[in-house]
Amino acid sequence: MRFLLPFILLLSLACSVHAQHTNDTNDSVIDTSEFEITIHIDSIKNVMIADYYEENYSSVILNASEILKLVDQNELPLEVFNIRSYLANSYLHLNDSVKAIEYAQKNNKLSEQLKDTTAIIGAKIDLGNIYLAFGSSVESIHSFEQALPLAKKQNNKMALFILNYNIADIHFNQLNDPTGAKPYIDAAEENVGKDFKLGQTGISLLKSHYAFYNKDYDIAADLYQQTIRMAKETNYIDVLKQGYEGYINCLVKKEDYKKAYEVGKIQDSLSLARREEEIEKSAKILTAGLKSAQIQEELENEELRSKLAIEKSEAQKNLLIGSVLVSLLLLGLLFYLLKVIKNRRRLNNKLKIKNQEYLEAKLESEKLAEVKTRFLSTMSHELRTPLYGIIGLSTVLNNDKSLKSHKT
Repeated sequence: MRFLLPFILLLSLACSVHAQHTNDTNDSVIDTSEFEITIHIDSIKNVMIADYYEENYSSVILNASEILKLVDQNELPLEVFNIRSYLANSYLHLNDSVKAIEYAQKNNKLSEQLKDTTAIIGAKIDLGNIYLAFGSSVESIHSFEQALPLAKKQNNKMALFILNYNIADIHFNQLNDPTGAKPYIDAAEENVGKDFKLGQTGISLLKSHYAFYNKDYDIAADLYQQTIRMAKETNYIDVLKQGYEGYINCLVKKEDYKKAYEVGKIQDSLSLARREEEIEKSAKILTAGLKSAQIQEELENEELRSKLAIEKSEAQKNLLIGSVLVSLLLLGLLFYLLKVIKNRRRLNNKLKIKNQEYLEAKLESEKLAEVKTRFLSTMSHELRTPLYGIIGLSTVLNNDKSLKSHKT
């Protein structure tokens, strides 16, 4: 018999969550939308908690999955831790070891990131209970023992009771080591609250087992009777059944067979009622398990649809980015072409001006050449006329023999 009490953890976390909200409120005025989201989360969480204690685990899973994303998006890590604890324990009750361990390990990692001692202790308790439920006694004890020094440092009486009690229970029922269980029984008894009747009943049962192991059958018989009375008061059926079994074994050892037979008839009627209850519970768990599987499939389909939507959104985003880049490239090219056209026009205008200047210079040059030609023509004509006379006179004189005496 182990203590699976997530509500203890949640009660201890409530102060931390409340303090977190209070600090946020003191620092700034609460935004209306944030306040509405908080109210929405709290309302669904209250339904989830009620469903958990009514053993409606499939509904817990559905509601928890709905608000888990919300609290994560709104950066409420302790609320995330809280909800995952319910999820882990719900999957534990539905015998889904994979999901139970998955959420418990996520909580273990989150608690260490938060450096919240209470959360770390709670995560270790959840993880230890889940490991034990699926047959990993060594890992379970390891998880519980990791939490013990933290609980001692914090002086968390309830956590110390649960941890020591569960380790003692493992030594008795899994490892068949009553001697190893004894120090943990003593430590659990030290820390059990006076008003915690369920815990006191469990301690009484372990002490009965230990006395029987040491062959103190008179003491064991008294302790088993005390356990039976306490279990009836608290309606603790599992302990009541074990109490009757232990008491009968003590009577047999004491050779009080008549009394053992009478007590055995009571135990038989209790066992019959217990079997009917277990059958009903198994059917309920099976139904809840099937419903949980259906819900899980729907959640996975929803997650797949979300992934497809995200991928589609990413594709559209990439397409949009690509379109923008192409548009910017084309726009840049257009600006470049416009600049080229503008430069070309400017160069053409300059060329036209230069051509005009060249044409004007050409015309001016041609005009000057014509003037020069006319000047030279006039000058040559003017010069030829007297030159012809001189040449002719020189020829005459050259040919005049009478003038030869003058040559020398």
